Amino acid sequence: MRMLLPSKIAPASRHLFAPFCAALLLSVAGSAVAAEALQPEPLDFDIPAQGLQAALVKYADQAGLQLALPAQIGDGLKVSGIQGRYTRADALDRLLAGSGFGYQVTDNTLTLEPARIAAEPAAPVPAETQAPPAQAQESGAIEEITVTARRVEEKLQQIPVAVTAVTEAALSQMSIHEMRDLSAVAPNLNIKQSSNDGQSALVSIRGQLPAGVLLTTDSAVGIYVDGINNPRANGFRSALVDVARVEVLRGPQGTLYGRNTTGGAISVITNAPTDKFEGSVSLTGGNYDSINGVGIVNLPLSDEIAMRLVAQRAVHTGYGRDFDGKDLADEDSTYLRGKLRFQNDALSAVLSTDYQSDKTGGPIFRLSGLTQYTTPVGGPATREVTQELGLAQTPENWAIAAAQLQQYVYDGHGNAYRSGLQDSYSDFTGNSSGLDVNWTLSDTLSLRSLTGYRHTRRRNLQDIDSTPFSILTVPYKVDDDFYSEELQILGNLGSVNFVGGLFGSYEDGYETSAPGSLAALTAAAGRSLYSTQGGFVKSSSYAAFGQANWKATDQLTLTLGLRYTTDIKELTAVSHTNQDYISDPLPSGAAGCSIPASLLKSPELCRAGFKDTFSDPSWLTSADYKLTEDMLVYAKVARGFRAGGENLRGLNAIALQPFGPETITEYEAGFKADFLDKRARFNLALFHDDYSGVQRTVSLFNGSTTTTLVSNAAQANIDGVEVESILRLTQRITLSANIGYTDARYVKFVDATGDRSDEDWPTPDWTYALSARYGVPLSTGELAFQADYQGQSKQNLYPAVAKQPEDVTQDAYGLLNARISYTHDAADLEVSIFGRNLLDEVYAESGLSTEGLGTNFLNIGEPRTYGVQLVKKF
Repeated sequence: MRMLLPSKIAPASRHLFAPFCAALLLSVAGSAVAAEALQPEPLDFDIPAQGLQAALVKYADQAGLQLALPAQIGDGLKVSGIQGRYTRADALDRLLAGSGFGYQVTDNTLTLEPARIAAEPAAPVPAETQAPPAQAQESGAIEEITVTARRVEEKLQQIPVAVTAVTEAALSQMSIHEMRDLSAVAPNLNIKQSSNDGQSALVSIRGQLPAGVLLTTDSAVGIYVDGINNPRANGFRSALVDVARVEVLRGPQGTLYGRNTTGGAISVITNAPTDKFEGSVSLTGGNYDSINGVGIVNLPLSDEIAMRLVAQRAVHTGYGRDFDGKDLADEDSTYLRGKLRFQNDALSAVLSTDYQSDKTGGPIFRLSGLTQYTTPVGGPATREVTQELGLAQTPENWAIAAAQLQQYVYDGHGNAYRSGLQDSYSDFTGNSSGLDVNWTLSDTLSLRSLTGYRHTRRRNLQDIDSTPFSILTVPYKVDDDFYSEELQILGNLGSVNFVGGLFGSYEDGYETSAPGSLAALTAAAGRSLYSTQGGFVKSSSYAAFGQANWKATDQLTLTLGLRYTTDIKELTAVSHTNQDYISDPLPSGAAGCSIPASLLKSPELCRAGFKDTFSDPSWLTSADYKLTEDMLVYAKVARGFRAGGENLRGLNAIALQPFGPETITEYEAGFKADFLDKRARFNLALFHDDYSGVQRTVSLFNGSTTTTLVSNAAQANIDGVEVESILRLTQRITLSANIGYTDARYVKFVDATGDRSDEDWPTPDWTYALSARYGVPLSTGELAFQADYQGQSKQNLYPAVAKQPEDVTQDAYGLLNARISYTHDAADLEVSIFGRNLLDEVYAESGLSTEGLGTNFLNIGEPRTYGVQLVKKF
């Protein structure tokens, strides 16, 4: 690339930027004309926040242009960076927003042109509308992000969808490195670790959450990586490495993200290979002996082929210890990803594959209470402790045992991270592959194919009771293969843009668990300690969909979408009582069979077969109106559908009954606006949900073992509001906030356990996140300070049949995170110090009520962590 630079830059010219910024509106029209000369094909841009001159040099290099800079450019003006896939014109407009410069492109040379300055008097402007020079100098527009929330590239603020988009740079600034941390980025988004598995997350949006993490239950929130569906949020700890952005779509995505997503979708878009040799190395160290290394390299192999490779290795010691001093909630993980891209004028194909291995000592459970309404207090758990102490089963000895057990009930004091006696662990391995092919058929029509495969293997042993006694342990195994294919046709016919397609998926796996409870009591009674519950699962899903946007006028756009889905669920249930850990393969004989004889396939086989088909339409209709170029209002009605299924852990005829589908119809109105020359943003969404067939899970104790029941609530209503706002006070100071409110309640809920209509909803009413960032421009780069505070209101973590809800209720709490970073532009080096949960708040992520067993439990979240990170780009 040839650079055209003036031989001398006048230092005094730095003071001319105030009138340049004040005249920004006069330069926009010229920029729009110049943009027509830029090639329209989108490219991948990665330009960090830095001085304007250095940023333009990087832009020209990545855009394949020569560069001519005026003498007034100077070094004093900082610009916001851009990262992602944009057209050359869009990327340049974002880069120059608020700078006071326009541009022209002639013969592949980009020439910057200052707006009118003081020597060229502009037309008179009323005093009340004229920005003070000092304020104009500090101005800087909010970054405009291009999203694919409707399967095509659109500007975030110009679509009638409640969607939050976060770039890789923003994730880094907030010290967000894994899926659970995303709760801070969007209102009414709640992601917590599952009480069943340390490698799984429970994701809820607008009060919608899964009935569990079993193979027979589907997520209410779709998880998509590079457009490919993943059926459950398992093993995504490293999913946020080398990403372009994360999009959080709120509300039922019945049409375009329609596979059982009644609550919303999280779409992770990873960085694609580019035609430039580049890469980075990151090393992070912190408390708990934490070490995290990431290496990224992008390799252009030819004019049409490029490859991108990512590797991560992370370890830390346990946040907690069991009573033998062994680690709990530690990490030993490896993540690898490779992407290969072929691209010419008519065809683009990206082949991706990844591998993840993650081992941990298991989550930190704490006993939160003993049942007070049983005899003895603590019920069977107290009897178990009495037996283990070698005492007779008398009221006097029960009191002694209950007092012993009470010592391990966590009451908010003492060490919250000491738990359990068994060798708990949670191991996950998984690999995924995907092929994304785009054919350009004409200027107005294209085809896209998304092919995906994902294999997961999980092994887990949890000492849930968190005491030195053998009250409840749960080991389990899961192996699963998931295949998917989606074909899309995208195009426009004049004022109508459309997306249509077909989707199909197939899942094949098995899952078993062997809850072991009351070891001494069951042995004394001559009963088996374990009851192996599980089965072989096969699921198929087929759908046809289409959505069209009609631009009725320059301001008004109407949207209509429809999808029809058929899901076929099959389960071969197996349940045996035995003295051993889960057998592999699953037993088939009738000895020790726990399944009712009426459900058996044959007397000699302990297997029951179930097959159910669920079909339903989903649809969307919306209207949006542009009040001004920067202000949009919209109204939307959408219907979502989540298929029913079979209960994988049933031990009797009632529990083995299939559960039905759930449907939701949501009415939403929204407002999106940018103010103050795009330095302020305010987005508002109001919604009301009519929710039918709500899927819920409850754990039951049947005298010696625990089992699970999945049922449907007849009807529920959800009302809510969401606010997202950003304010660039100056070019150095940025403030942001998001607030979500959800009022969810059952209209009627009666199942085999009784009337549950008054039961608490298992998500918080309020979620919020506040953020402040202060950047100090330096001659060599930037020094930045950022603080983030996220919180939620009180939450009943396991309301199902808990007669002592206080034992499984987390009070309102907030987490403070902070980061200080220094970026050296010339060296492409960033050094940061960071801290998460700096106030060392003790809180529970999830809970489990087994009051029939005599106990309730909490799963404790992460304590304070801090460290230092170095990132070197090349």
